[in-house]
Amino acid sequence: MGFVQRTKTCGELRAEHAGQEVTLNGWAHKVRDLGGVLFIDLRDRNGLVQLTFDPASFPNRLEIRSETCLSVTGKVKVRAEETKNPKMSTGDIEVIVTAYTVLGAAKPLPFPLSDEDVMETVNEELRIKHRYLDLRRSTMYRRLAIRSSACRRMREYLTVRDFLEVETPIITKSTPEGARDYLVAYRQNPGMWYALPDCQVLPRRELPRRPTARVHPARPGDVVRYPGRHPATCRGDDARCGQRLDRRVRLGEGQG
Repeated sequence: MGFVQRTKTCGELRAEHAGQEVTLNGWAHKVRDLGGVLFIDLRDRNGLVQLTFDPASFPNRLEIRSETCLSVTGKVKVRAEETKNPKMSTGDIEVIVTAYTVLGAAKPLPFPLSDEDVMETVNEELRIKHRYLDLRRSTMYRRLAIRSSACRRMREYLTVRDFLEVETPIITKSTPEGARDYLVAYRQNPGMWYALPDCQVLPRRELPRRPTARVHPARPGDVVRYPGRHPATCRGDDARCGQRLDRRVRLGEGQG
C-alpha cells in the first residue's frame, strides 16, 4: 500500500507550526460530524490533534469512524480564542485537511476506546478477547511505556558494567522438587511434556564458562559477589531478582 509518510507526529504540533503543510498518520480517536463541518481527533503514540474536514470537499467522509487508520495532509491553523482546548497539548491549533487516505478501515467497536470512564465498567473477558484494541488506550500505553523504560534502564546499567545478557529457555526439562511444575504438552511425542523452570540453575550450568566469567547466583542462601563490595547472602525474598540477574554473565577478572 502506497501512502505519504508523515512529516510530523500528532502530539508535537504547536502554534509556531501555523501555516505549515503537514502529513500525519494515526487512528481516528473521536469523530464528530456536525453537519456543516466534520471534526476528528487523530491519535498516535505521541498525542492527539484535531482535524477539520469540509464536508463539501469530502463526500466520502462517512467511511471514517472511530479507530479508522488514516494518512492525512493539511495545513496547521491557530484556533479562535473561544475554541482553544486547554486540556490538549495541541489545543491551540487544528489541521485543516486537504487530502486523506484510509490505511485501514474499522468495523463497529466492541467498546469505546476514547472514554476511559466507560472502559472501567467493560467486562475484562471482552477486553482480553479484543486485546489488540484494548492496548491502544492511553492508559494501557502508559503502562507499556513505563515497563519499556524500566527494562531499558536496567539493561543500560548492566551494559556499562560489562554484563552480557543471555536468554535462557522458558520451557525446559522438568526436575524433581517440591513445587508442582506448570506442564506444556509436547505434540510431536505424545506422553512427553515441557515444564516451566522454577530456577535457572540448569541453563546456568550449560553456559560456556570462561576463566574470566562471573555469574550471579539465583538460589536463596547463595553468596552474591558484587565488584568492590563484601559478599552478601541472597535472601529468600530476593530470589526472583536473583533469577533475573542469573541471565547475565559479567566478564571481569577472576572467577565469581
